[in-house]
Amino acid sequence: MTSLAELILGPWFTSGIDEAAREDGLIVFRPDGICIQFPTSQTRPDLAPTFRLYYTWEDEETLLYRLSPKGTPWTRKVKQTEFGWTMIYEGNSATGSDPRSFPFRRANPDELPPWYDEMIEICIGMLERRAKKEAEQAGTGQPPTRPELG
Repeated sequence: MTSLAELILGPWFTSGIDEAAREDGLIVFRPDGICIQFPTSQTRPDLAPTFRLYYTWEDEETLLYRLSPKGTPWTRKVKQTEFGWTMIYEGNSATGSDPRSFPFRRANPDELPPWYDEMIEICIGMLERRAKKEAEQAGTGQPPTRPELG
């Protein structure tokens, strides 16, 4: 049986984010611990609302996300389903946000938008530049800056 850690690798469709809710979003989990989430799957997205994250596993059912490799993590529960997998946001009583589930279904290569490969490369480049800048700042004692937004 395939583990959830293996199952989630590659591109997936999920519900769109905010103003892009009219079309599926697209999320990609890479084996190197990088996750990129585009708010749309058809319309070429702006880079600002695109999430460029690092992920690891806390246990077999819990993903840890970070803005940088050593950043403060936040968690999401995950479970395998008949059609793919589901990520579960457990809500936040401090902010009043309710629990919510996000179903994911595999994005086949012929379903990927024409901008997919180019946008993945752009996002990876941004993550590499951010990591380099953070490493340089760590060596000089300067405080870290905000992550690049696009």
